Amino acid sequence: MEPDVSCYQIAMDICASAHDWERAVELLDDLEGRGLVASDACVSSVIRALEGAKKFEAAIMFLKDRQLSKVAPGLVTFNSVMKGDEKFGNWKKVMGTLDAMPDYGVSPNAATFEIAMRSCIRAGEANRALQILKDMPQVGITPTEVHWGLAIKGCGDAGDWQRAMALLEEMRLAGFDPDAAAYTAAIDVSKC
Repeated sequence: MEPDVSCYQIAMDICASAHDWERAVELLDDLEGRGLVASDACVSSVIRALEGAKKFEAAIMFLKDRQLSKVAPGLVTFNSVMKGDEKFGNWKKVMGTLDAMPDYGVSPNAATFEIAMRSCIRAGEANRALQILKDMPQVGITPTEVHWGLAIKGCGDAGDWQRAMALLEEMRLAGFDPDAAAYTAAIDVSKC
C-alpha cells in the first residue's frame, strides 16, 4: 500500500513538532515525486518546521517558491507565514502577506487578523492595529473579544488612555463583555 497525502501530512506534522525542517522538505519532495498534490496543511507543516528551527527567512522563501508553483498556498499556509514573520518581528511583512492574500483567492479569517494586530502592536503600530479592527467587518469578519482586547492593549502601549477607554465602551456597544485583560489594559493605560 502506497502512502497518500494524509500519511505524508501526519509525518510532516511530526517533523514540524520536532523542528526537523530537512526531513519535512524531503517528505514534501517525495510526495510530489510520486505525483501526489501537496495539501495546504502539508505546506504549512514544512513552514512550521522551518519556523521552529528559527529559519524564518527560509520559510518566507519557501512560501514564495510555492506561490510560483502550480499549487497555490491556502489560508493555513498564509497564517503560518504571518506567524513566522510576527515571531521575527517583521510587521511590514505580516501586513504585506495579509494584503497579498486576495491575489491568491484566499480570504483572511479571525486568526489572520489577530496575527496582524498582534504584530502591529508589538511593533508600536497601534494605529494600524486599530485600522485592522475597523476593517474586519468590511470583509465579513466580526471582531472577537481578543481583537478588541488587542486594540485596547495597543492604545495602552501607546499611552492613549482616552482611546483605550473609548474602545472599552465600543466593545460593550458591540455586544461584548470586556474580560479582565481588557479592563486591566484600560486601567494600566489610565495610570500613565
